[in-house]
Amino acid sequence: MTIKVTDTYFYFDEAGEKGYVKSKPSKVDFGIIAGFALDGPNLAPFQTEAENMLRSLITLCTQHGFKAHCSAIASCGVKEIQDEFHQARNKVQNFLLNEQVLIFYTAIYSLGFFFVRKRREEIKKQSMLLRRSPIQITSHNTSESLYEILFENILIQLDEFNKIEERGNMLIVSDHIDPGIEKKLRRCLEKLSQAEHERTVKGYDVSKGKKHLAKITITATNFDNAIRTIMDIEIDTENSPLTFMADILCNDLYRHLHSKVAIESDIGLNCRRAIEDFPLYLKIPFVEDENFLDKAYSGNQIIRE
Repeated sequence: MTIKVTDTYFYFDEAGEKGYVKSKPSKVDFGIIAGFALDGPNLAPFQTEAENMLRSLITLCTQHGFKAHCSAIASCGVKEIQDEFHQARNKVQNFLLNEQVLIFYTAIYSLGFFFVRKRREEIKKQSMLLRRSPIQITSHNTSESLYEILFENILIQLDEFNKIEERGNMLIVSDHIDPGIEKKLRRCLEKLSQAEHERTVKGYDVSKGKKHLAKITITATNFDNAIRTIMDIEIDTENSPLTFMADILCNDLYRHLHSKVAIESDIGLNCRRAIEDFPLYLKIPFVEDENFLDKAYSGNQIIRE
């Protein structure tokens, strides 16, 4: 990766569920995005340390034809690689603990996401039944994936971090992302960067055989919900020791939360109780006793099937 002049870098990855969750999932399934943020001046030495730390593992993976990625290593069946991977996990954890980095993550239950989707469908059906106008609105597919919701919440956290620290430019870095997904993530950023949202609605009057076109503008007042401090944020698709480190961190957080869910299936994934015994807990800002995201996407919701 060509190093750009920027104030903060955020390397991230995802684990678990990330799709549209169209069928009812298990109560313990969830998706997570996690990564670490570091200052721009620290990037070069940090990158050198990461390369030295993970070189032998990456070399082993390459020799055996495997991608240096947690999911590939877990199922590779090569003891030498898995032993080296176990050591690398400990090295990465100790390294992040002692470096000047902050860790950000957000997680959502698949079942809670599924219930929110069902609620929206019910509201849409009810509104169609109560419709009095002869104009039929053209259907728009505006569904968001769980991955998009997670990404939006990570952007909000990073923006809040920038406000507190009075930062400017930020570069978001991930390993390879499918072009279709990358397009959606960029759309998330564009949407959150706008204070005013405009949508074009098309309709057709069956009785008169006439097309209709309208624009709906939504503006929030007395509440600034737009991303303002992130002046330059990009998704730089690459495969490097730093993105591999983000993959290891995300996988560690996923495994930690999964162990919590196995004991208490309705525990808030983003609350203090779920994360306070994670070894890198003190590196994670914005941890609260209760979290809005946990309430909004709780799996304990009553929905008519």
